[in-house]
This record gives sequence, structure tokens and C-alpha cells, in this order.
Amino acid sequence: MKPSCETELQYLASKYLLLDYLNQDWMLEDCGEKFVDGVKKMIRDNIEPHEDHYVYFKRKHIRHYGEYSNSAHEGTNHGLKASSDGVKPSHLLDKASERLSFQGERSYKYFVTKTRQQLNEYKSWNELLCCEHLVNRGASLLVQEKQAAVNYDVIRTSKTRFYIRYKRENRSISDSPIPQWENIRVIDLFPKHMECSCCMYERDGLLCRHMFVLFGMIDHEVSHHDIDIVWWLSYAVYAYSIDDDNHCDPSSEDLSTILELLNMKRNNGPKIKIDMFDKIATHSVIPTDWLIESENEVFV
Repeated sequence: MKPSCETELQYLASKYLLLDYLNQDWMLEDCGEKFVDGVKKMIRDNIEPHEDHYVYFKRKHIRHYGEYSNSAHEGTNHGLKASSDGVKPSHLLDKASERLSFQGERSYKYFVTKTRQQLNEYKSWNELLCCEHLVNRGASLLVQEKQAAVNYDVIRTSKTRFYIRYKRENRSISDSPIPQWENIRVIDLFPKHMECSCCMYERDGLLCRHMFVLFGMIDHEVSHHDIDIVWWLSYAVYAYSIDDDNHCDPSSEDLSTILELLNMKRNNGPKIKIDMFDKIATHSVIPTDWLIESENEVFV
């Protein structure tokens, strides 16, 4: 379900390791054959039939913001039922609808108020100018990705392709039985944008650390226009206006429409020009220690 198991090969290897773990003699002796058979039956009957819906490698290109075993609306649903003004089974439809509408308006006004406060906040922890235009959550995640970029090596294999991997001297080896994968990321440059094989932009709408590695090579200043619009402060404040009293200026209703149209036309990746990398050398021969064996990733 998680990015730590992001390809079909990694998923199958992890699943077979689990089954092998259950088949160990000491497992049968300690837990009993009935228990082990019960676990296997649960996996076979209740988990494997739903692989298409939960395995990460099949949905890493889908915008899901890291949700994998639950829904972000579960908390909302709980609040609708358990709050001081919650909806109860005894309520008639008109009363239940009235309470739902009231709770929705109250939650919306609280969200807008908190977001507007961020418009005037100074993010002292901010390392990027674009973060002033983003909600705090998005800015924080973006700064974390930028800080992690120093831990990666990169080589250019063609005019439009870069390979990036975690520095081996920074890699720690664990004694955990859970397998560790060493992935080589591939960044492809297109005429108007770039894409990374980690799919963080497709998944979250944020720049990944691998893109920051390339930005650092050309001293490129990231703009909030490179970030998906759902992380913009202006989008959070104005995109879902439901009350004219919440508008800061007469044109905000038009702004709401514009923001919604922009959200429907999502970028494929951050805007970048290929010629910005002209001074970066290209390796005609890939170093053998990179172990490039597949189109996207390698496992060692």
C-alpha cells in the first residue's frame, strides 16, 4: 500500500517473503498449524482479491495524496455524527439536512479563517520564496523535499534524461527482515515540463526531491506556478466561496471561477526548458556501479 513497495517486482517479492515466513517450521511450532492456515486463508480470501484497489504500484500515477488504507472523509463523517450538533438516527430528514448544512457552513468558515491567517504569516522556516504563496502544509512538505535533495547523486544519460540515486555513503543497512530496495529514479525532460519516475507530482501535486536535485544544478528558483494549484493559498481562500460576505473584493467571484478552471487544467509537471541544462555534461557510458538494468528502476 505504501511507497516503500512501489513496483510489481517489489510487491511480489514482499508477498512471497511473507508466505515463506508463515511456512517456517518455528512458526508452525510456536503458533500452531490452525493459526497459520487461518492467516493464509485470510490473505487468500480477503486481501488478494482486492489487490487492484490497494497495491501502490497500480495507483502511484493517480492523485490520492497518500491515502491508502482509509478515507480522509472518515473524520468528517465521525464529526457529523458525534459532534455536539451531530445528526442522530432519530432525526427526520428535514432536521438532519438542516444540521448537515449548518455543520458544513461552520467547517467552511473555520477553514477560510485559518487559511486567511496564513496570508499574513511570515514563514521563518521557509527556504523557498514560492512557499509564501502556499498553505503551510504544502510549504512544509516542499521544504522537506528540498532539504533531502543533497543526499542524491545524478548523472545525465541523454539530452532529455537524468538518472538519480540515493548516495550510498548515506545509506544505512538495517537488520530488519523487511526487504530494502535501492531505486534509481529517472527524470525525463519534455519541451514544457519534466516528469520523475517516483510519481510524487502525479500523486501529490508537489515537487519531489529528485527534481530539486536538477534545479540545484542550474540554480533554478521554484515558482508556486510549478506546484499544483490545490496547494495555493489563494485557491484555499477563494476557490470555494459560498457566501458573498466571505469575498475580500468585488472581483473574488470571478477569481473563484478562474481558480476552478485552472484546477481542471492540471499541469503534467513543473515548467522547465530543456536548453536550461545545456551546460550539464552527458555521460555516453553509464558507470557500472549504477547497475542500470531496466527502463526505470533497479533493485540490488
